[in-house]
Amino acid sequence: MVRLHTILSLTLLSSAAFSTMTVSKAQRELETMVDLVKRELLKTDEFRIFGGDFVIVPQIELNTDDDSANPNANLSPMGDIEFGVMVNQSLLEIEDDIAILFALAHELGHGFSAALLEQINCSQVGGSATEVIADLGAVRLLQAKGLSLAVIDKSISQWEFSNIFNPEVSGDHPAGAERYRFVAMAIQQLEQGKKFINVVNHIIRNELAADCPKN
Repeated sequence: MVRLHTILSLTLLSSAAFSTMTVSKAQRELETMVDLVKRELLKTDEFRIFGGDFVIVPQIELNTDDDSANPNANLSPMGDIEFGVMVNQSLLEIEDDIAILFALAHELGHGFSAALLEQINCSQVGGSATEVIADLGAVRLLQAKGLSLAVIDKSISQWEFSNIFNPEVSGDHPAGAERYRFVAMAIQQLEQGKKFINVVNHIIRNELAADCPKN
């Protein structure tokens, strides 16, 4: 009886390990995060981007044309002025839900990063800084969602396993190890009680050596 119970338990655990996040579940998670951005980060009624001409809506679409084994998500038009998140199946099949949430939060981070850069007087920066600040924004957004910094760090530290970061430099994206280094640095500073905006300021100005006017 004990052996049978053990076998059943292992079978259930094995099945759970290969479960996938559905589009509908991902969309519910995105809806929660969009609401958090509006209430906690931007403190506005709408999540507007690109100078206010477009608005983020909590909508996810599956890109059926992207059959890559690499997880992928992008901010994409969903209407005349609406942007949502387009994902591929490989992203939804990541076994770590927190890694999936981080990828979605990273895309939203592109939407509110302009507001963060304006706060630290670095609005003119581009290139890799835009991807790093989206990662930092994702950390803050998941924290606002109720996830502990330790849990976030544990998930993202496994980026090579979840494949959410490219090992090599890709476009404006720094190499995966470098992206995680900045994520871990931000988490450490937040755990020390530093304000998020000060963490962003330090990493963008000092670690990335962005050419920003003095505060």
